[in-house]
Amino acid sequence: MAKKKTTVKRKAPAATPPAIPTLGYVILTSLAHHPHTGYELTQLMGPPRNYMWEAKHSQVYPTLQLLAEHGYVTFEDIAQESKPDKKVYEVTERGLEALKEWARKGPTHVPVRDEFSVKMAALRLLPPSEAVAVLNRQIELVEGEIAAINLHLVDFVDRFRLPEPAQSNHRQFCLLSAIRLSRDLKLTAMEAYRKLAGELSRATEPAKASRAQSK
Repeated sequence: MAKKKTTVKRKAPAATPPAIPTLGYVILTSLAHHPHTGYELTQLMGPPRNYMWEAKHSQVYPTLQLLAEHGYVTFEDIAQESKPDKKVYEVTERGLEALKEWARKGPTHVPVRDEFSVKMAALRLLPPSEAVAVLNRQIELVEGEIAAINLHLVDFVDRFRLPEPAQSNHRQFCLLSAIRLSRDLKLTAMEAYRKLAGELSRATEPAKASRAQSK
């Protein structure tokens, strides 16, 4: 497979570089661990691997272009037989410095847009049996997501030959910790769903017993 170096055309440097959007830092973080094509980045930010950040194709590519134009990433055109050429992106020293500066800032507000938590608050409007059915469907969905993360973790540990337990001085330790956190948050949510489903199921038992006695 032939490779050809590409000089990235950049705009004349502005007096004040444009602010890097949060998605830009997500991309820089991914590239700091491993070079990626734009397509691979979109795969990392879509189901089932969007453990930390979700973004669409239409968001990733313009952000990559912005980062390339201002020297935060560079890319190499790689010719492929029977396929269109692909661009493999790498983070530059400037990109790493920007990423380090962003990482050391804190604390970071965690925005909350949890649709299902809002649905939980509205479940009181449904008969208990219907509410339990909604919770059980959500539990099934989250179980699948947790299983997918666990499979990825097995592959991740094997690919980077991480010892067990992983050592904090390993290059991939922080990324491993972030992926585990995304799984553990889902585990915590699933336990809350199961608890509420159990309590609502018990609430239906007196009504069932009363109907049985009236027959």
